[in-house]
Amino acid sequence: MIPVLSAEQTRIADNWTIEHEPIVSLDLMERAAAACTGWISAHYGRSTRFRILCGPGNNGGDGLAIARQLYQSGYDVTVDRVSEQDRYSTDHLANFHRLQPLLGADLREIRAEADFSGIDPEVVLIDALFGSGLERPLRELFRTVVERINASSAEIISIDLPSGLPADGLMSDLVAVHADSTLCFQTPKRTFFFPETGEYAGRWILLDIGVRTDHFPPGSIREYLFTRSDLLTHVGRRRRFAHKGDFGHGLLVAGSDGKIGAAILASRAALRTGLGLLTTHVPEVGILPLQTAVPEAMVSRGGSAGFLERIPADLSRFDAIAVGPGLGTEAESVTAFDGLLRSCKVPLVLDADGLNMLTKNQSLLDHVPAGAILTPHPGEFDRLFGSCPDTPQRIERAKAFTATSGCILILKGGCTAVVLPSGEVRYNANGNPGMAKGGSGDALTGVLLALLCNGMPPEIAASAGVFLHAAAGDLAAEKYGERGLLPSDLIKTIPAVLRSLENGV
Repeated sequence: MIPVLSAEQTRIADNWTIEHEPIVSLDLMERAAAACTGWISAHYGRSTRFRILCGPGNNGGDGLAIARQLYQSGYDVTVDRVSEQDRYSTDHLANFHRLQPLLGADLREIRAEADFSGIDPEVVLIDALFGSGLERPLRELFRTVVERINASSAEIISIDLPSGLPADGLMSDLVAVHADSTLCFQTPKRTFFFPETGEYAGRWILLDIGVRTDHFPPGSIREYLFTRSDLLTHVGRRRRFAHKGDFGHGLLVAGSDGKIGAAILASRAALRTGLGLLTTHVPEVGILPLQTAVPEAMVSRGGSAGFLERIPADLSRFDAIAVGPGLGTEAESVTAFDGLLRSCKVPLVLDADGLNMLTKNQSLLDHVPAGAILTPHPGEFDRLFGSCPDTPQRIERAKAFTATSGCILILKGGCTAVVLPSGEVRYNANGNPGMAKGGSGDALTGVLLALLCNGMPPEIAASAGVFLHAAAGDLAAEKYGERGLLPSDLIKTIPAVLRSLENGV
């Protein structure tokens, strides 16, 4: 997993690298600039014109070094050095003196709004005004410059972090660059994963500049990005003489009158993910549709009405249980659900109406077993745990819940966060807006059920399931496009993702 460092941890990592590599800070800046220049050179031809806006600190120093390297590589470069005061960082000044003899009049000083000329829409604008050291909202000249950048139609590349965007969380009176791309050094910024701020970064690209993070004491880094390589270690080829019993027997409790489709989607996802045996527990109204649509699933009758009235008598024969997709919240269903919570001795997934029943009957939370995986979207989370104004506060509230309950919480969204009882948070950066459609969550429930039945520990299954589900969504979007993507399309691509993982790619 890739660490997600706070602004303070980033500063510590930089300083540790400078001290122990050893390398002087100016050379580390040169290395960072070279990584940016390498990426830019690989994506833009020599006919591209660049305008680079440099602030007074080290982020501006990065921009000056990038300008010099691009110029020496044959690019057309102009630089605006923006500062209201004649005060610059030491490394900024060193790179300024290196660049000044090369650019001459194309290196301009911006001290007031009147000095800032219009932005040619044909240039590629490189934003190097401020990085992760910014701790307060932009004001006066810098605010005006950023507003003009955003009003332009030029393509924008931000260096390390869009200027004005806080690295760690949210900020009142936020004005920040809306980048098309952000070239981020070594580790992603926490703010990239929040819907309130992540849009500012556009697509972000991690550049390895050799900053070390392995010196932090165990447990001091609490947030990570879960990656494909992390999943590779948990998905291998199956044994030649394996049988269905080796891959687990799952119980899916789902569906009600008008929502049997949720049970079908979750069942298909579980089987496509590699579940050995599946029993789907549905009310009478769902038996025929389910046996027709998913003949690979066994069906258990959950009552004669259009909703859940009872649970299977013997839960001990199942390796994992998932509850919730399309289930409804009738009083009889709540009673049956309570009995399941009290009897469950195997890994458990709660989604959709499983969560809604907890919301309506808060005392049931006391019966949710430790290790259970809860999968709320923001609305379900707020109804269950109290309204939160933003994602960072939801994550903090999720940490408090998981720490006391021993449960795992998957906070679904554009960048889903998996919150563990230890307080660790694992972000997922895959997925696409085409997955924002009813039924996607049902598919995730099926994926999680299968991974648990395959023997994955809940803390691993939660992160792996989110990644696998999102990767399948991305593969499906390549074929169908985001707008027309259906959850059933996503489910069909799960085997292709698993096959690539089994092949080690």
